[in-house]
Amino acid sequence: MTAEQLPPSAPEIRDIRTSDEFLRQLFDRSLVLIRKKDAEAVARFGHGDTMRWDGYGARDVEKGLILRNQTHDFALVLGKVPGRQNNITDFEFGQAFHAGKDTNFSIRYLSSIVHQTLATYGSGRFYSSHGILSIDCWPDSPRFGGDNVNGQAQERILSKGGLEASVFLVQQVLERSW
Repeated sequence: MTAEQLPPSAPEIRDIRTSDEFLRQLFDRSLVLIRKKDAEAVARFGHGDTMRWDGYGARDVEKGLILRNQTHDFALVLGKVPGRQNNITDFEFGQAFHAGKDTNFSIRYLSSIVHQTLATYGSGRFYSSHGILSIDCWPDSPRFGGDNVNGQAQERILSKGGLEASVFLVQQVLERSW
C-alpha cells in the first residue's frame, strides 16, 4: 500500500448511530493522527487474517495497518471476537520504538504492538459488547489526569464530542508513551 492509497484526512464526522460506527470513525481519525507523524503504511491486514495472543484469545481482523516513521512503528486494528454470541467489536492501537531495526511486518508483530505491557503505556483499546462502548486506555483515568470518558453515559460517548474526546485519548498515548 502506498501513501497515496491512504486518506490524507478523515472525512467529516458522520452521525453516530451505533458503537460499531463510532469505532470505524475512531479508526479513520486515528489513522490521520499517525499520518501527521510522517508515518507510511508498511503492512495491511484484512478479512481472513486472525490476530492471536496468549491469554486473550483471538480477533478476526476487519482492517489492520502497520505504519512506520523514522523512530516508531504504529498499529491500528479494527476487529471482532470470532464465534462469540455477544459479537464484540473492538478498535486497538499502539506504537513501539523500532530504532531502525529490520522487522518482519507480520500479523504477529501487529498483535505485539497493540498488546504491550502496561509499563510502556503504548497501546489502548475501545470495544463494544452488546452495543455498549467501553474504553481501556490509560489516559482516560482520572489518576493520570483524564476525564473518565468511559464513565459517561453512552449517549455522550456515542456523539461528536465523545469521538473527539476519544481521539484525544489516542493522541495522548501516541505522545506520552515510551
